[in-house]
Amino acid sequence: YYAGLLPIAYRGRELYLPQLSIGRLVENPSDIVRQINTYLSAPVIDAPTALLTGYDFLTDEAEAIASLMQARGIADEHNALLILDEVQTGIGRTGSWLASQGVRADVITLAKGLGGGIPVGAVIAVGRAASLFTPGSHGSTFGGNPISCAAALAVLDAIEADGLMARATSAFELLARELPARSHGMVSHVRGRGLLLAAVLAQPNSADLERALRDQGLIVNAVAPDAIRMAPPLVITDADLAEALDRWDAACATVAKAAA
Repeated sequence: YYAGLLPIAYRGRELYLPQLSIGRLVENPSDIVRQINTYLSAPVIDAPTALLTGYDFLTDEAEAIASLMQARGIADEHNALLILDEVQTGIGRTGSWLASQGVRADVITLAKGLGGGIPVGAVIAVGRAASLFTPGSHGSTFGGNPISCAAALAVLDAIEADGLMARATSAFELLARELPARSHGMVSHVRGRGLLLAAVLAQPNSADLERALRDQGLIVNAVAPDAIRMAPPLVITDADLAEALDRWDAACATVAKAAA
């Protein structure tokens, strides 16, 4: 999923490890864990750690969870920590608190939606991983910022009190039905969970559609030649959705007409 190398700090010097995808870990776990253990030893985190990054939860939910469960088994077998990145997918975005719910992670990272627009990040560690990060092992100028922490608590309260996770699920069901129906034949299907979704196009013309949608005032992301990703706010209203679909219809009509 990611190209290049991942820099890490180790005993005062910078090392580079290949970023790992779950697919690579599942295919060849022993070699990858051995490679990591070549660079890292117990004083860093008290266990070799596999950094699992970039699995596409938008492809297939069952496949994603199955792969994560496989990764959990591999981590247990090799005495490694399973670290899951929920920066983009967590805090209600996919219709549940975590997209990986049901998978036992040792460490989970959070940010983005946690602050509702206020910069904040958090790391959750459980079990043996919770004891590895001790007072004095890390310093942060803005760690524990009271404004950011208050915003995060307010966000968690609002998501629960206003039923925003259920709202994300129902909004996805509406968009999964209406986006293809109003695409003038451009969309084959919609994938995703909650309010993190992608419209998969019948032709590789996502750049043209992204421009047309921007002209209509809709901010989307052409993440692949045949896919448009959307991440509407959890507080989106029925009226907002209806207007967005009207603009979507107009943009698709423009692109379809130009391609005819």
